[in-house]
Amino acid sequence: MMKLPKIVVSQKEYNDQIAALLKDQECIIFLDTNILAKMYALYKGARHEFYSWVRVNKDDNRIKIPAWCINEYTNKVVRNELAQYTSSVSNSLQTNERNLSQLVKHLTFYIDDKTAIDQGYTSRNDYLIKVAAAQQKLTDTIISSAIAKSIANSQADIHHEIIEVFTDIILKSNIFKIMEKSYDDYQTRFANKVPPGFQDIGKGRNEIGDYIIWRELLEAAADGQIKKVLYVSNDVKIDWVYTPPLIITAQSGGKPKGYGPKDEKISLIDTRLEYEISLAAGAPVEIMLINFEQLVHTLTRENPGTFQLLSDAIQTLKLSEISNTIDTTDASIIAGETQEPVVTDTEQAISETEEVLQETESKPNVNPLLQQYSSSALADATYAIPNTDIGNIIALLKSNTWDTQNSGINSLSVKKLNSASTDELFVLGRNILQSATGSAFGAISLINNFPGSYHLASEEALQHLFNGMLYEVYFDSQSMFRGSNGKTLYMDELYKSYRNNPKLNKCGEFIAAALAGYERQVLYIPTIQQNTHTLTLSFKSLDSERSFYDSTLDACFLDKKDILQRIDDDEDSRVGGLKWLRYYNNNVEQIQDAVRYSRYIPEEFVSYKYKLDGKLVNKLAVSDFIIPRDLYI
Repeated sequence: MMKLPKIVVSQKEYNDQIAALLKDQECIIFLDTNILAKMYALYKGARHEFYSWVRVNKDDNRIKIPAWCINEYTNKVVRNELAQYTSSVSNSLQTNERNLSQLVKHLTFYIDDKTAIDQGYTSRNDYLIKVAAAQQKLTDTIISSAIAKSIANSQADIHHEIIEVFTDIILKSNIFKIMEKSYDDYQTRFANKVPPGFQDIGKGRNEIGDYIIWRELLEAAADGQIKKVLYVSNDVKIDWVYTPPLIITAQSGGKPKGYGPKDEKISLIDTRLEYEISLAAGAPVEIMLINFEQLVHTLTRENPGTFQLLSDAIQTLKLSEISNTIDTTDASIIAGETQEPVVTDTEQAISETEEVLQETESKPNVNPLLQQYSSSALADATYAIPNTDIGNIIALLKSNTWDTQNSGINSLSVKKLNSASTDELFVLGRNILQSATGSAFGAISLINNFPGSYHLASEEALQHLFNGMLYEVYFDSQSMFRGSNGKTLYMDELYKSYRNNPKLNKCGEFIAAALAGYERQVLYIPTIQQNTHTLTLSFKSLDSERSFYDSTLDACFLDKKDILQRIDDDEDSRVGGLKWLRYYNNNVEQIQDAVRYSRYIPEEFVSYKYKLDGKLVNKLAVSDFIIPRDLYI
């Protein structure tokens, strides 16, 4: 039965649906042509994180590329047009060189002798000479033609990577037969404004490409290959999707509202397309279309630390795109003037939980160190975000977009920290840690350098802020202990700040009080237990003729106990509080971190050993391994 389109959509439900489909073994993930093109904009480390994810899903036979997408990519190759995929990077280098020159020029209007001397220079002339030298060095080393040439030369390497990684996931569609039949159908659909592709008429080359891709999906559905679909594309397929006019966000108190300037527009698949593919399959088909950034953001949020380079690359590309749109002749920008972000609909809003993990049993804790915070701050799913400076920043951090989260961090100041309430600071700390775990640049920088530029804030304010960060590592938005799924990605950095800053001494006492009763699950607790542990990763060789990998993870001994658990797909009830290891293939450092994080052990309190077929080996001997799908810790 055809469904009617929605007029209200929940941001949380939408994000949860993406996360669920990414993990669902019945969901087939399709990659569009522009995802292959995106590889040319990513640096090597980021690409290889993506390739590892593709291989995991390839092993499970749940990732595909339509044959027509390969046709589109092939057109670029045979016409020697691959340079178009890297042109944005080269253009960015040229634009940034112009912007840098313009910036230096404008600085000369704002610097006098007094300003220069205040900054540690002998005179205005001394300042300008050193700025000019720095500009030349930056241009020579970063924005050089040699680097632009290197980017162009990398095209062949990336093309070979694409051949290796993606060749065996191409749909075996007869695109020539589909193409022959498509023109008449396409004209009929165009005349009746039936998606997809009717809005592509007149765009020239490849105007029926989207329709041919859709026909491939319909054929796959008819063959029984499809039950659920996640289509990943950076193309704005405006006649595949629609945007409901009202949205429910973490800041709207459960009530629908119109889109604000910081709200991410949500695109749902056109209900007619969902109906058509369900008819082809002979059963209801769930289908979503998302872009590459949404894919990476979800993978990062659900698997902290596993896709760090990829998420960093996406944010760097976005910053570059934004910088290309800035008018550097604007004196207010050159002078460093900033505007506070506009935040709407935050008055007395009730935040929704963003948790997608099952919760473990909580234990009551009446320690007075915890009682300095309200129950709604400790279980901040019920925290009413106040309409204050800090409240507005919390609202921005609860966004699901990096840009919005980073703008929230950028608007933070010592003055705002010193004027905030105890609960505000604690909840702010929780959301800073959460944003950093999701790879938001600004939050990561704040944690890595804490207290950094906020060192002039009061000792009390810093303690409450830091307490919130620590608490978020161990407890979720219902104040439930996280089990093996703690937000531990920046645990090492937090404890480094704790040890190096006397102002934070009391924070150790606070988190130790909060963790009372969890000593068996948390093997490092400040002031209580700080023992060193031995982690032994044990691998078993695989038949090289039958497997792409040399070995598989077989056991994981923390001290003398194997902490691996095997859980089949039909035993979901046992997964609560455990960490899934499937995405840690071929990266020993990441699997080491995953294991020690599961027991909350900082790096300096653990040593490592490796075994292959029962014998001690060095780390290099186990660098090519696969994690079985059913392994948890």
